[in-house]
Amino acid sequence: MANTYTQIHIQTVFCVENRNGLIKAEWKDELYKYITAIVQKNGHKLLIINGMPDHIHLFFRVIKYIQNQERHHQKKTFLQEYKEMLDAFGINYDDRFLFKPVELE
Repeated sequence: MANTYTQIHIQTVFCVENRNGLIKAEWKDELYKYITAIVQKNGHKLLIINGMPDHIHLFFRVIKYIQNQERHHQKKTFLQEYKEMLDAFGINYDDRFLFKPVELE
C-alpha cells in the first residue's frame, strides 16, 4: 500500500524460571527500578513496567534510533532504509507504489 505508516511499540515479557511466583510484593518496586536503570543505560526509554509474581512486562520504543535520524540519514535515504526493512521482513512490494521523492520545479 502506498504511503502506509506504522508506529511500533515494543513489549517484552519475561518469566521467572518455571513460572514460579518468586517476585515478592515487598521488593518488586526495587526490582522494577533496577530493570528500568538497565533499560535506560542501554539508551532506551522505558514507558511502563509491571507484572505479576511470575512474570514482568516492559513497554518501550526505539527512542535512540529516532533521536539520531539526522545522522542516520546522512548514510542512507529514507527510501533505501524502507526497502531494506521490507526485504528484511520478507514483505513483497511493487516499486511503483513506494514513496516517491518530491520533485520541485
